[in-house]
Parts: sequence; structure tokens; C-alpha cells
Amino acid sequence: MKISILTPSFNSGKYIDQSIMSVLDQDFTNIEHIISDNYSVDETHSILKKYKHLKVYIKKDEGQSDALNWMLKKSSGEIIGWLNADDYYSPNIFKKIVKYFIDNPNVDAVYGNYNIVDDKNNYLRNVNVLRFISSFLPFICFIPSTTFFFRSRIIKKNKINLNIKYFYMMDKDFFCQITKKTKNIVKLDKVIASFRIHNDAKTSFSLNRNSKKNFYFEGIDIINNYSLFKLRKDYSGILIYKFITFFFNILSFLIKKLKL
Repeated sequence: MKISILTPSFNSGKYIDQSIMSVLDQDFTNIEHIISDNYSVDETHSILKKYKHLKVYIKKDEGQSDALNWMLKKSSGEIIGWLNADDYYSPNIFKKIVKYFIDNPNVDAVYGNYNIVDDKNNYLRNVNVLRFISSFLPFICFIPSTTFFFRSRIIKKNKINLNIKYFYMMDKDFFCQITKKTKNIVKLDKVIASFRIHNDAKTSFSLNRNSKKNFYFEGIDIINNYSLFKLRKDYSGILIYKFITFFFNILSFLIKKLKL
């Protein structure tokens, strides 16, 4: 069984070396690591040249989703993982993931817990994520993309792609597309990766008035597309959206706390 790791990159020179090494140092060797770089102008390219095993594509893209869609087409592994250039995998985790897929042939995807680190690799905290509840997914994105591994067959058979019109919530939309086709997704109680918090990360950007509106409108779109709720894309819809997501976050917290 082969694993394909997909890494979109743009000016990632500060962190991409650690990301690459976290794949290279795994206890599993049947791996292809594909990197799509959007013409970085920092030291990224000189770092990529050090690693002859990489499949590197330096090409213009329309953002992270577009790059990931390109790499999905180029991938050849039965199992696919999505690793952003500033995150990295836990040591010796691939063999456990592959074994789970082999032992559970009906499972189409797995995900797990993760650590949060800062820009200097200082450990901040561990995040124990929610078990898989498909009905929650349109409302809160409890699946961390950096811990998500899925069988390529589910993507190829159903022609699933990331929606390039979404900037903030393309991952949640992608997971919702997958869960429309399969509910055979399992949370593994393992720390699969580390997610980095830093000033240049998308999740760290301060939202201005327009980007806040776009953020909420993307969330409303996903709720409208994948649930029975239908929200208006206006101020009233944003208020309802905030209430719904708050409710599901509290419910998720209680489920984890009570181990339901």
C-alpha cells in the first residue's frame, strides 16, 4: 500500500524543511511526497532542491485548493494525506495508519488528534478532537486536515475536488463532499501531526470587515448545501450562523467531556 502526501507551498521556506523531514523520517517507505509551489520568492526552492525524492511542481495556481486539486490528479497512492508546508507529522505514525486501513478494508478515511506548536516549535497544547459524527460536519469542522488520511478510490470514483471559490472553509466543504459519499470515517485516538500557529498562517490573519463577511458567507453556503437548514446570506443569517456554530461547539465539548 502506497501513501501520497500532498503539500501546497508558497513562501514556506521557514518551515518546509521540517515538514519534508517529518515525511522522510517515517517508519514506512512506500511514500510519494508531492509539492506544488506557487513561485515562491523566498528560500523554498533552494530547500526543495536538496531532496531528490520529492515530486515538485512549480506552477501558478489559484490558491491552496487549486494546488491540492492538481496534486490529487498527480497522486498515485492508495492512501492520501494533506500536509500543509508549515505543519509536520508525528514520528512513526504512517505504519499505524496503513495497518489500520489494511485491517479495516471498509474504512475510507481516518483522522486523529494533534498538537499545537508555535513558530519556534514550542509545544502549546494538545487537541483531542471529536469522534466522527457526520451530521455535525456542516456546522463545525472538527476534522483537522493535517491529520486526515483517505483512500484515493473515494475521490476518484466520485470525482471529488476542493472547491476553489472557498478561501477559509475549503477543508470543511471537502469533508462534507466526502461524507455525502461515505460514512466509513474513523477517528483514531493518536496524535498524528503538529499544527503550527504563526503570524503568516491563514488562521492568524486578522479579518477585516469584508473578509469577515466572506468567512461567514462561506460557512452559510456550506450549511445550506449540506444540511436541512437554509440561512440567508445577510446580517440575520450571520447571527443565526454564529448561534448554530456556538451550539454545536458546546455540544461537541460535552460529548468529549462525557465520552459519549
